[in-house]
Amino acid sequence: MSGTEIDGLRKLRTGSLITIIGPILIMVGAFIGLFSALGGAATGTMSGAAVGAVTGLAIIAIAAIVGIVMELYAVYLMRQGFGILKTYDNQFGIGGTGALLILVASILLILAYIALLNPLALFFLLFLAIPAGLLYFIGIIMMGIGFHRVGSKYDDSLVSVGGI
Repeated sequence: MSGTEIDGLRKLRTGSLITIIGPILIMVGAFIGLFSALGGAATGTMSGAAVGAVTGLAIIAIAAIVGIVMELYAVYLMRQGFGILKTYDNQFGIGGTGALLILVASILLILAYIALLNPLALFFLLFLAIPAGLLYFIGIIMMGIGFHRVGSKYDDSLVSVGGI
């Protein structure tokens, strides 16, 4: 195995680990935000409740944005890893294509959620969200096949089964 090949596998591993950490960060931020809002409401005053609610929402929003950026970076790293491995074996190209579909779908979903700010943009939301969801689903399946092939090629049954 060459150094470049190992670099591709490292990018896949790092991307996978970041994919695990991102949702945990979002969940922890949601709990902290919820408890902050409840703590503000427990003061018994209207101003305390308002401050708690605003603080809680801000914490949830910041955690969600950071988590989403981490997830996008993780998919980007996995795309790079599959791209490096594709130079050694073309069967890994499906994982990189799946990662690209996920990135495109994520951008479309972000645009769809921005459209939620405008009540007149409901059609725009549906026009973007449904195809983006389908692209995301297809991308996940293709990336899973790519991980299965990585596990099969390098005799790692855990990665192979994880891809399924």
